[in-house]
Amino acid sequence: MRGQASVLGIVALFALMMVSATIVAAVGAAAITESRDQSADQQAIREMQSLQTQIGEAASGQPRGSFDGASTEEMRVAPERGWIRVTHHDYSGSGATEVVANESLGEVVYERGETTLAYQAGGLWRLESDGTSHMVAKPALEYRDATMSVPMLSVDEGPLQSSSAVAFEKTSERQVFPNETGPTAGDEVGAPYDATDGSYANPLYNGTLTVTVQSRFDDAWAEYFRSSTGGTVTRTPAKNLVSVTMETPSRPVGDFEMPLEGGEIRMDGLSNEHPLDEYTVQLQPDGDYANLHWGMYVHNGSEKFEIHFQSTSPGKCKHGNYEGDLYMTVFYQNATTHEEWHTKAIDPDTHEDLSIDCSSRTLTLNALADEDLYYENIENIPGTSSAGNKWIFGDEITDTYITGPTTSFEAHDVDRGQYDRGDKERAAFVVNHYFGLLNGSANLTVTDGPGSSSRVDEAASRGRISYPIETGPQFLHYLHVTARDVVVDVRG
Repeated sequence: MRGQASVLGIVALFALMMVSATIVAAVGAAAITESRDQSADQQAIREMQSLQTQIGEAASGQPRGSFDGASTEEMRVAPERGWIRVTHHDYSGSGATEVVANESLGEVVYERGETTLAYQAGGLWRLESDGTSHMVAKPALEYRDATMSVPMLSVDEGPLQSSSAVAFEKTSERQVFPNETGPTAGDEVGAPYDATDGSYANPLYNGTLTVTVQSRFDDAWAEYFRSSTGGTVTRTPAKNLVSVTMETPSRPVGDFEMPLEGGEIRMDGLSNEHPLDEYTVQLQPDGDYANLHWGMYVHNGSEKFEIHFQSTSPGKCKHGNYEGDLYMTVFYQNATTHEEWHTKAIDPDTHEDLSIDCSSRTLTLNALADEDLYYENIENIPGTSSAGNKWIFGDEITDTYITGPTTSFEAHDVDRGQYDRGDKERAAFVVNHYFGLLNGSANLTVTDGPGSSSRVDEAASRGRISYPIETGPQFLHYLHVTARDVVVDVRG
């Protein structure tokens, strides 16, 4: 019995050893296979990055090139995959939309097992087994300092004379934006702007500009747009669409015809410091200037800002001189701040910035005047009774009485600290300070009163506002779009 047990033990031990060896061999084989797959993937990534670089060089410089590598047998060209479109919305300020460019992209694809890599639009992308994707190397599209460059690289398949596994050649190149040439007959894509016949020119003004990409790597494109621009990124996964929309600033105001009462002047790209260089209006009377209450204001949520001019009676020119005084007032309020300023009485016959030419009856009002404003209740000056129908924010002015110092004059580097009641500061400094609080943009609206009456003929009046455009990460001011076609021949 002992001998039989001994034999059985040896057999069991031998069987165990065989099973263990089988398991070790299987695990080892799996590990070797995984290692080989990882090695092949790394090799493919390196070769696809090299191919990306060489196609980019061919597209922008030397027009022909070739490539050989261990991974080329798993490469192919898919010209039908993906497209890019550039659209300028509301470019004329009247709602019109212009399709600046609409081009196919195509791919050079590497596929091996569950590994998918693709060259598209100058970038290198990886598609995971779960359908998600990520960027291996960034595309040619780039945004920096309010400038977007969109080199549209369209890949097509075609035979090329070469002994290499992969050959490529740039077959065409054209400048899309800026561009002064006209479109092909019957083609509404490309210069000039359809509604205005304006050429494609920088800098860009008005509306928004959207770059839309259709790609199976749309989630990776979305992440790239989010990380490289300050624009609004939207994605439609069901259609593999991703878009980035950038704001284009309104055209600098400059010289303007005065809007009618209630009309607006749009101001974009205002610096968050003291932005304005000029702000002057030349008004013509609607009858005369007696009891004038005229101004311009901004109302954005809790933020209220009004520059207001008023005259005392009789408010008429007599024997070449103006009879009456002018006052300038400035009001600003937000959720935490309430501040009021006014000048002393100003004789328009002796002041250059706030003056009247009795020969033409032109009233010139410089909001950036070299005049003293006093931090004091506006109700202290003459003619403020029933302020509710004279100032657009008359109720706010009469409801709050100033007793303490200002609270907003530490927002800018040039600010000099807070002001106590009765302190004075130049009008140019105060007005510029409040424009610097408007978060970069404003609708400046005309008000003429008092009440429903009118003292200014806005249709005959004009003005000038100038300031350097300040652009943040959400703004696009300059656009450069090129279209390049590249033929790729993969022989494996």
